[in-house]
Amino acid sequence: FHMYLPDLADGAAPVVTAFIISAEKAATYIGLIRLATLVLYPLRDFLFIILSGLAVISIIIGNIMALNQRNLLRLFAYSSIAHSGYIIAGVSLFTVYGFAAALFHVLTVSLSDILVFGSLAIFSGTFNIRTLDEINGAGRLIPSASAGLTFGLLSLLGFPPLAAFWSKLLILFAVWDAGVLWLAVIVIIGIAISVGYYARVFKHIWIDAPIKEIKAKPIHDAYYIAILSLILLIIGIGLMPYLFFGLASLAVPILS
Repeated sequence: FHMYLPDLADGAAPVVTAFIISAEKAATYIGLIRLATLVLYPLRDFLFIILSGLAVISIIIGNIMALNQRNLLRLFAYSSIAHSGYIIAGVSLFTVYGFAAALFHVLTVSLSDILVFGSLAIFSGTFNIRTLDEINGAGRLIPSASAGLTFGLLSLLGFPPLAAFWSKLLILFAVWDAGVLWLAVIVIIGIAISVGYYARVFKHIWIDAPIKEIKAKPIHDAYYIAILSLILLIIGIGLMPYLFFGLASLAVPILS
């Protein structure tokens, strides 16, 4: 149901994509949690089958499709689909722990996606870089956008102590605590698959030699401020995860 995202990412401006992906996640899953607590809770056993199935499909298809992408915008759009699967896995449990972990992951992934697609806006808009091969060596030539993309992908990967590491871990704990071990295994498999394409992007940025000439161009100061602010926010949340998870836990009764 969110397979439109890669086409959207490939066709729209990255800044627009970042807004739609983050806003869509927040609106969709906050609304779903509210419905789950207010209306759907009596049907939780039946809905667990449906939602956990959607979670598995999103995690597996999102991660496998991302592995096959050369286009950076499509790659991170499929990554976003996989992360939607982790969120749905938390919601499917119909527990306060699962809802809170899902809300926390919505926050961390939305911030990470905004950082990633904001950085890609610089690469594609200013330097006409859209593919893995074109981004070779960008870390040495476009350090600000490369740093933003790197911190964003490391957070999405779940690299400690960045923000999304903790929300992924808490979703895994919530699934394990609910006794749904097979779903926990799927989450772990999804995370393991994602290492492949996140590491590949990192390699192209920082290790591979450039295959095209990248001419220096001015970057608007607003991009520097936005990238630095998001990096600090992702690090800050990662250093104080239980403060934000606590706020997510407090939000669950409010939503219900």
